[in-house]
Amino acid sequence: MKKKFLFLMSFLLLFTSVYANGKKKMTLVINNIVFERDFIVKNDRIHIPLRLVSENLGADVNWNADEGKVEI
Repeated sequence: MKKKFLFLMSFLLLFTSVYANGKKKMTLVINNIVFERDFIVKNDRIHIPLRLVSENLGADVNWNADEGKVEI
C-alpha cells in the first residue's frame, strides 16, 4: 500500500506543472492609443498607472517630493 502511494505521488509530481508567477496583461485604449501592460489586482480591483492615463488625456502630472504628493 505504501509503495503504491509513493509511486502515485511521484508520478503526479513528474507530470504536474505549477506556474506561481503568471503575468496577466491588460489592454488599455486612450484616445485611440493602445497600451499593453501588466496589471495588479488588489482587493478585487484593477490598478492602472495614473500618470499613463492622465498624460494621455492631456493633463500635466508632477511629483512634489517635499510634500510627497502628485499634482495633476
